[in-house]
Amino acid sequence: MLANRSFDPFAAIGGQTDATKTLIASSLYHGSIREASTTLKGADLRASHELFALGGGAAQLGVGADYRQYHYEQTPLAKDADIYNFNASAAYDMKRGSYGVFAEVLAPLFKQLELTAALRYDSIDAIENGIVNKTMGQKASKSTYKISARYQPTQAVLLRGSFGTGVKAPSMLDIGQPLVNAGFTAGSYTCPIQHAEYCRPGKTQYNVLSGGNENLKPETSKQFSVGIRLEPSPALSMGLDLWDVTIRDAVSGISEQQAFADPVKFNSLFTTYTEPSTGNTYWAFKSLSVNIGRQHNRGIDWDATSRYKFDWGTFTTTVNGTHMLKSDYTLPGTDNHWTNSLDFFGVNNSVTFRNIARLSGTLDTGKLSNTLMFNYRNGYTDASATVRNTGINVNETIRLDVPSFMTLDWQGRYRLSQAITLRLGVKNLLDKQPPLSLRASSGHQVGYDPRYADPLGRQAYVMGNYKF
Repeated sequence: MLANRSFDPFAAIGGQTDATKTLIASSLYHGSIREASTTLKGADLRASHELFALGGGAAQLGVGADYRQYHYEQTPLAKDADIYNFNASAAYDMKRGSYGVFAEVLAPLFKQLELTAALRYDSIDAIENGIVNKTMGQKASKSTYKISARYQPTQAVLLRGSFGTGVKAPSMLDIGQPLVNAGFTAGSYTCPIQHAEYCRPGKTQYNVLSGGNENLKPETSKQFSVGIRLEPSPALSMGLDLWDVTIRDAVSGISEQQAFADPVKFNSLFTTYTEPSTGNTYWAFKSLSVNIGRQHNRGIDWDATSRYKFDWGTFTTTVNGTHMLKSDYTLPGTDNHWTNSLDFFGVNNSVTFRNIARLSGTLDTGKLSNTLMFNYRNGYTDASATVRNTGINVNETIRLDVPSFMTLDWQGRYRLSQAITLRLGVKNLLDKQPPLSLRASSGHQVGYDPRYADPLGRQAYVMGNYKF
């Protein structure tokens, strides 16, 4: 139609010729482009028993085991040629089993002091790939533990702490998903690897392919926390918890900025891609999950709640938030070159905010309650961007100072009966716009970062709950 100019885009509705209408009808695809299913089979076993008497009560033992089998299956129905410039969905048939056994002991040494110790062993099988009849990834197993203590010297004071280890296996798609087209790079780049045929002209965007990585290892972690909770009266309570988490073999990805800045080091992340529309083949960037190295995060979670009762209702105020002290990670491909994203758009294409807080006030008068919520997120240093200085007519590289973002929400709740509850609410009551950000985007959401600020502005919603 386009090549022989038989389609007239300015014709009135129904004004195309019968021959063109036939071509339009035959160019449409009817039906599903793929079929996919996820199946989970599992079994759990639990048992508990009192062991012996202690100063604060009976010591208890809990043991258990669990088994899980996940099965992901996808079958493409539409082919590349069925739809213009279309990439058919990848076919996969992946299955993986895992099991774990654990034991936990609760020991109330005294009325005020309670200790808990837990031990767990996990075994995760390699993935069975039914498409190519082989296993992918590696079988992994790990023992982890946790020790915690709880001390309450008075009714108004509670001290608590814990220390433990953890393990997290990568998902089956992180390991075994075939390469699929995932759009384009957010930024424009010169050719990463000089080649007579695969380089696009000038500085431009390149295709991105996403897929799995058979060499992924499970993440392992160590963490501790210490905290205090105070309740000097029934009308006031507050808490403070310091937590610290270190992760080895953290699963993440190499950003496009890193890969294009050093294509020699990250040569394995470049491959070729043939455009379905033109048949031309160019370089493409592979966005794969990798074990980037180590992460170290530390912060303080805090909260306070007060209640005041009137003759006609109750007013409750709650404030809570997180104050980050550390957000460090090693540069991908290294184990000792540390950087961070604390209040700074880092090489991981994200920001860790030092302060996130929320303040809410609820007036409950029985069947009707009204809540105002104030949300706060501090400002940060934006991603590096190249802009045109029109005053001196040259390009400059800058980093914006993105200001803090605050919104006000409201929700009203009316209880018609024990079974029926209605809710009416407004998000972003003052219709605040997201702060300006110049971070690169491969889509149409530019000028702001949708991960940290909702671009929809003021939104009203109605909800209803029915219990039976």
